[in-house]
Amino acid sequence: MKRQFLVAALLALFATAALGHDLGGLADKSITLSRDLNISALTKLANQQQDAGVRYVISRLLLWTPGQRLRACFFDGTREEKNIVVSAIGKLLDGNGINIGIEFGTGPDFQTCSGVGEELRVSFSNGCCSGFIGRTSLAPDVKNGPSIKLQGISHYSPEIAQQTVMHEFMHGLGLNHEHQSPSSPCKFKKDEILAAYGWKDKDYEINLKQLEQSSRSYIWSSYDPTSIMKYYFDSSYLVDGENSKCFSKDNLLPSKRDYQGLLLAYPQKNAQVSAQQTRAAFNIIAASGVPEQVKALARELRKVGQ
Repeated sequence: MKRQFLVAALLALFATAALGHDLGGLADKSITLSRDLNISALTKLANQQQDAGVRYVISRLLLWTPGQRLRACFFDGTREEKNIVVSAIGKLLDGNGINIGIEFGTGPDFQTCSGVGEELRVSFSNGCCSGFIGRTSLAPDVKNGPSIKLQGISHYSPEIAQQTVMHEFMHGLGLNHEHQSPSSPCKFKKDEILAAYGWKDKDYEINLKQLEQSSRSYIWSSYDPTSIMKYYFDSSYLVDGENSKCFSKDNLLPSKRDYQGLLLAYPQKNAQVSAQQTRAAFNIIAASGVPEQVKALARELRKVGQ
């Protein structure tokens, strides 16, 4: 049987946290987390395990548990801004069979971030637009601040505001950028982009560099130009311009393969992994040679019972 790969939206199993961006690629440099989270050492560690449950825990390190109810909160924002977010996420998840929930609390003001470990933390005053990938939002050095930034969202057209919210929250659910997929045909004019956006090489790498072809680190599909998880750069920043296979008009809603990715990440039937296997997986990470930032995240997840 032909192996089935996922997703337009490149499901991140060990992906780095996203650097801030909007869908045109404009960087908000205030959100960053070391690419040490995207490392071959952790891939190798998962492959070495004989226990399938332990291997499963390690390989899904940055994904939430299927069936989990994620707590979402707001640091600030008007009722209009909060309603834009809540409405967009309702359209993203409701009735689509994705086995994950996002709970905002009761309107009209919804839940205020309290620093007690909410998984998805929204700010409308710290830049736009950006989101940490999956459970990197719980890393010790970022867990008390915003994990999703949506400043100015109410000034967008309703369609673009909804698109942007969906994109950033899909980062929060563990999806990376489509244009960085191992199957991506995107070839960018690096020098022009660095000059136009004021980026450094590291900014370019995090936002645009193609990810390694590691089926333990990521699951991906053939390239999907309709994914909501891609940047829609002007053709002048693409090699071959409008003839580039990466060039397409803006897509305002998740594609069919975006949803396939979410369904694979959060299936209705969750794998049965014991608490002992979960503890063993975190202990293996703690005793391994992976970077300290990965160990710190593993310790944090173990502490909160994830």
